[in-house]
Amino acid sequence: IGITQLNSANERMKKIYDVNFYSVFTLSNVLNEESKVESSIYKIIMNSDNPTYQKQEYMNMVDSQNNFDNEYNSFRKINIDQYASKVAISIDNKIENYREKQKEVVDLAMSGKAEEAKKRFEEIEIEIGEGFRYDLNKLSSYCSSLAETIKIENEKVAQSLESLVASCIGIGLIIGIIAAIIISRNIAKPLKIAVNEMEVISKGDLSREIANKYLKRKDELGIILNNLGSIKTSLSSLIKNVKKESE
Repeated sequence: IGITQLNSANERMKKIYDVNFYSVFTLSNVLNEESKVESSIYKIIMNSDNPTYQKQEYMNMVDSQNNFDNEYNSFRKINIDQYASKVAISIDNKIENYREKQKEVVDLAMSGKAEEAKKRFEEIEIEIGEGFRYDLNKLSSYCSSLAETIKIENEKVAQSLESLVASCIGIGLIIGIIAAIIISRNIAKPLKIAVNEMEVISKGDLSREIANKYLKRKDELGIILNNLGSIKTSLSSLIKNVKKESE
């Protein structure tokens, strides 16, 4: 049971990283790069009287667009569920058109038509941009929610595992204590009998018999008790012979 739950927890952790954590991380980068693109377009529009600055911001915009594409393509390679795929397809259908419209705005601004570019930029944002960002945020929120759900499930499994391990440790300790008591009694009592027998022999009393159940033991204590029995028999025979000869 413990191994099954542990494997289940590992699978959940893998899913958190592969499908949820990584997707959330990637979409966060996507949103960040898209914000940079919009910021660069706005700066290009507002600095139509500074071509050098516009060119620098244009390069920044292109870099951000490339970064966006790389991050978004990484996300699209993840094995996402049906709902996330549906939202992603909606984004796919908007990207190319949105980029073309953004290019129109940039061309207007860099040709000195700042007011026309600004107006066109506002139109494009209403027409495509708002829906595009809405889909991106919706996809990011959905993946974050999934990651949180799986995280909670994994924490529950981890708590179950902790309880299971604690129970196993407790049962193991109880079994160990019982086993120790049994072993101790099984060894201590025959050993005590062996010590008592030696004390009796040392006092010259050879009449006491060792219980048969101890003599039948196959361990070292059984051997000791059998040897003590043999000693007693030998001593008893020796004393009898001495008495017989003295008579």
